[in-house]
This record gives sequence, structure tokens and C-alpha cells, in this order.
Amino acid sequence: MLYLVEEFVQGETLAAHLKAKRFSFRQSAELIAEVADALDYAHQQGISRRNVDIVAGMLWSNLTAFSIIVATGAILYSHHSAIKTAADAARALEPVAGRYAEVLFSVGVIGAGLLAIPVLAASAAFGVAGLAGWRRGLGRHARNAPQFYVVIGLAFLVAMELAVSSVNPIKALFYSQVLDGLIAPVLVILMLILTSSRKLMGDFVNGLTTKAIGCVAAGVMVLADVAVVYQVATKGLPG
Repeated sequence: MLYLVEEFVQGETLAAHLKAKRFSFRQSAELIAEVADALDYAHQQGISRRNVDIVAGMLWSNLTAFSIIVATGAILYSHHSAIKTAADAARALEPVAGRYAEVLFSVGVIGAGLLAIPVLAASAAFGVAGLAGWRRGLGRHARNAPQFYVVIGLAFLVAMELAVSSVNPIKALFYSQVLDGLIAPVLVILMLILTSSRKLMGDFVNGLTTKAIGCVAAGVMVLADVAVVYQVATKGLPG
């Protein structure tokens, strides 16, 4: 939070202060008061812009996901392609990319991995460290937050083990998304409960419209989960 508002605080940056010396109790109290004022100013000046950023980001990400679904369905089902390996996925791009299909697919997978792996490893470490009450933060030295960095290292090791093991990556992707879909309504309901509590959120508590949209979304996901469970129970897992 301090790093987010330090542009509104006069004087040296927080990083410069921390490198130079430790804060005394009085200096810490003064800094907290200054940060509180900066936060109030930032909210008054920029809260609407942040809301626009959030809405635009959500719309863009969902539009991108929808486009991927439509393009994938149009390419695979129009050519009756069955994807069981990564090579099958690359070959499915041949009607669009021609002889460069495998190169295009490889570049896409490598690029996605370089973007996703550090983010997923760090987010897992932040979640575990926050749950356990450990010190955390990529700005901390490893000696100052050893458990946090151990979790990051373990996440990388698990990812490397999956990459070199005999686990089918296509099936792993499929079933991980099925699991994600089963868990999603529970998370949405928990988020609704937390963000609808005025004691926790104060003035930023959910309004009626947000609650209604959240409840409808959770209801639709629960119905979808019931349909999936019924299909698996009656027809078994897909091959």
C-alpha cells in the first residue's frame, strides 16, 4: 500500500528511506499519518479512473476469452479435429497458419509459460504465506522471508516435474479447468459474503446491483456444476 501512494507523499521515496536507516516509532507514526492523508487524496482524485480501469480490464479479458473459445471451436469442430496431444493442437492450426503452424503454436506456448509461471508461482506463495501468517513480498530478501521463497521454489519444482513427467498436458489442462469450474461458485459466494459486509468494507460495500449480479452468476455456475456432475455420473469421464 505504501508503494502505491508514495507518489503523493512529499520527499524521498520509501525505498530510499529503508535503505538509509531503520524507522523509529515516532517516524513510523508520522509516515503512517502521511500515507493516510495520501490515500485520502488518491481516493478523491483517482478512484473513478481506477474503476474505469477495472471495468475495461474485465471486459477486455472476457472478450479475449470469448474470442479464443469461438476461434478454437470454429477451427477444431469444422475440421473434426480431436486434440489429445500438444502436437495435435499445433496441427489443427495448419488451415490458418499453414506450414508455420507448429512454430506459431510453440511460440505461443513458450510466451504463455514465461508470462504465467512466475505469476502463478508468486501468487501461490502470497496465498500460502498470507494464510500461514509468514512474512512475504518479492521486495524482501530471502533471509527475511524464507518460507515465502521456499513456496515459490516448490511451485517451480512441481511445474518442472509435471513438464518432464508422463502427465498428458491436454488432459491436465482440461481437468484443471473442470476443477476450477467446480470451485468457482464457492469462491464467488464467499467473495459476495465478504464484500457485502459493511464492517469489513466500510463505504466500499457492495450495492444491490452488484449483489444481484453476483448471485445470478453464482446460480448459473452452480447449475452448470450440477449438469457436469450428472453427465459424469451417467456417462463417465470423457476420454
